[in-house]
Amino acid sequence: MEKLWLYPENETSYIFNVNKENQNRERIIKANQSVIDSYVEKHGGTAINIIEKNQLLMNAICAAGLENSELVNELPPFSEKIEKNNLLKIDDYMVAQELLIERVKKEPYLYPELLLYVHRELVKNNLDISDYDKGHFRDQYSPMIQVGYFEPIEGRKVKTEITYAFSQYAYVDKNGKENPFEKISKLHAQMVRIQPFMDGNKRMAFLITNAMLALHGFPMIDLCNGAEENENYNECLKIAIVKRDVTPLAELFENKTIKKQEEIINVIRVRETGKAIKNLEIESNKENYK
Repeated sequence: MEKLWLYPENETSYIFNVNKENQNRERIIKANQSVIDSYVEKHGGTAINIIEKNQLLMNAICAAGLENSELVNELPPFSEKIEKNNLLKIDDYMVAQELLIERVKKEPYLYPELLLYVHRELVKNNLDISDYDKGHFRDQYSPMIQVGYFEPIEGRKVKTEITYAFSQYAYVDKNGKENPFEKISKLHAQMVRIQPFMDGNKRMAFLITNAMLALHGFPMIDLCNGAEENENYNECLKIAIVKRDVTPLAELFENKTIKKQEEIINVIRVRETGKAIKNLEIESNKENYK
């Protein structure tokens, strides 16, 4: 990827030149997913579901620690004490993500109204915002929220901006001509840039990203597993929002997807090897019996 520009596109000439490195990543992702899909078709998704469940928990733990650097040490293996509020935050995230993934399986696209429903579940036990703000976009009556390196858009523009972003990126290209990670990274960056809610915006961006990956048939990923990954992610996000260049963010999502696919394929290979050994033992016992 040479440059993938964040909306508004007309600020800089839009160029999407596919280089060899990017083509290679795309080929790897397609090949890996073909192996996984073929295995699921033949043997069912039990092994994959176990990995997805573990990933769901990891995502929830990572998301719970995004706004508090002290929580980095509470990634698995867990410390003995995790504040009750953070446990509730983890549980709410898992519920919200499961709801969104299930909805994606039924409807092959995302839309703004769905965000309200998911957000309500995500911040159900959040004491930092009012009940009114749970499941409601910021509006002209909302106080301005503060973010470190950029200024979120005005509340009165939130609904228009989020509707536009979802209309542009929250779907699957049936013609297969678009790079899915271009749309995924732009939608993620827009969610953070717009800050549609009074709280939970980055967690919502994570949820939406995994929902988009599911829409395109890819496994869920974790984005901030530990302090180093958190720093790398934040730097990619800053480049996307401040410089309007989402290329590093798209590449981050691609690399994370490849890593998760390879993890799943390794599990598949272990299971297949185990079955092969078991079959050999059965055949050997039959021969000995004769």
